[in-house]
Amino acid sequence: MGQVVQTKICKGIGYLELARPDKRNALTKKLVEQAIAACRKLDESPEVRVIILSGAGSAFCAGGDIMEMRSLNKASEISLWMKNAFRLTKTIQELNKYVIAAVHGFAAGAGFSLALASDFVVADRNSSFISSFTNVGLIPDLGLTKLLTERVLFR
Repeated sequence: MGQVVQTKICKGIGYLELARPDKRNALTKKLVEQAIAACRKLDESPEVRVIILSGAGSAFCAGGDIMEMRSLNKASEISLWMKNAFRLTKTIQELNKYVIAAVHGFAAGAGFSLALASDFVVADRNSSFISSFTNVGLIPDLGLTKLLTERVLFR
């Protein structure tokens, strides 16, 4: 089984890249597990002062991998999958280092949640933040409802 998360450290910056470009970095159980482990490792490194979270290819993160979720048969399996994926959002929020989400392309569904869980979001002009849950019959997950309302400022 290959790596679906790539990391490196350069000049005090820890880079964590979601690396499933062919699937627009959609979250799978494997990607979530590797990303959590990578976050913790970068956070524990005294060499790292800040972490940049990005996605390989044309998108930051297209959300949950629908094909993997469709393979789940019972409500309990789906619930377990969602709880596991939510662990990544919580891990990002609980890191001691600042996390910058470097967004390009889509940050859709759970990808939107990951961006909002970061301390800072930097997005290129062509980025799209999409809450696409209703398109697949779900409610916002991975903390999107809470995170979005905390981040929106009214002036």
